[in-house]
Amino acid sequence: MRESVGRSSAPARIAIDARILSKSTGTYARMLLKHLQEIDRHNEYTVLLREEDLGKWEPHAPNFSVEAAEYPDFSFAEQWAFWRHLRSRRFDLVHFCMQQQPILYRGAKVTTFHDLTLLRAVDTSKNPLIFRAKQLVARAAFWIALRTATHVITPSRYSAEDAQRYARLPADRFTVTPLAAEIETVAPEVRALPFEEYALYVGNFFDYKNIDRLIQAHQLLRRQGRDIGLVLVGRLDSAGLRLKERSEERGDEAVEFTGFISDAERDWLYGNAAVYVFPSLSEGFGLPGLEAMNYGLPVAAADATCLPEVYQDAAHYFDPRSVPAIAAAVSEVMDSEELSSRLRLNARKLLQQYSWRTTAEITHGVYEKALLTAAEGRRA
Repeated sequence: MRESVGRSSAPARIAIDARILSKSTGTYARMLLKHLQEIDRHNEYTVLLREEDLGKWEPHAPNFSVEAAEYPDFSFAEQWAFWRHLRSRRFDLVHFCMQQQPILYRGAKVTTFHDLTLLRAVDTSKNPLIFRAKQLVARAAFWIALRTATHVITPSRYSAEDAQRYARLPADRFTVTPLAAEIETVAPEVRALPFEEYALYVGNFFDYKNIDRLIQAHQLLRRQGRDIGLVLVGRLDSAGLRLKERSEERGDEAVEFTGFISDAERDWLYGNAAVYVFPSLSEGFGLPGLEAMNYGLPVAAADATCLPEVYQDAAHYFDPRSVPAIAAAVSEVMDSEELSSRLRLNARKLLQQYSWRTTAEITHGVYEKALLTAAEGRRA
């Protein structure tokens, strides 16, 4: 057992639960792992991955290794088999990169809570009774995960305060580690579109993302005489297919659902869009808007949850529950060169505040603090 923390002590055995690697939040895990390998050559890290991801990420530092953890989210296997797995490995610290985890695990642990959207959102693509039952289970599981964490990481102050209120925990149990939008671009590949000027959205299509209102706002702009298309980039899962069918049934015009596309096509779409629109009702950080800013796109965003905190003066805000307000904001960005230029300038300044290296450095400091807390608990 380690009784002290520091470079002169024995290396700590730290596990990082990165089962989210191939999901929409996987960028967080990938970039954290990339920079942790540069920051910490002392402690011993085991990265836990789903079997499908074992060949997608490989360590380049000798103190990092990979281990299979084929335990699906919110499953019995996650609660029982993963718990036994972690207990048998006797890690000094486990970092769960998402809320889902074995709630019986009582070792020293850091948990990243991106947000509590799942507890409040409605998913109309699911059976309502089953979805509500799962929400009730998640509500209890998240509360336990928060209460039993040695320390909690959130990407924004909004998420930290929300989780503090929910679990009734003191502020000193939380650390905010903002994300970043450092992107790896590729040679753009032209994506054929049936229109020239378009607004862009990239992400998923869960109800809380508010894409149906965005489509309605786009149709309002077209009725007002603006010849503009709307490109919606994202995997067409059950939620996406349901939204696409609803849009087609209404007869919406000039709406392009791309489905999954290559990074090369994505980069072309970012590089040729007129405006990026982010109408989400609930976010823990809002990474897509920052990514759009990296491509030089002016951003129109919802004045909701953490987005004003994260985007500051680099976005043009609107009431996300008002279709006319969304339409007006998009129109204002496109019509005013002074506004769009100011947004681009502010975005360049804003992006300098966010760095994945800084995210990893703060996270590493949380590990050291959690290890010290655990050591003090054993001595008490």
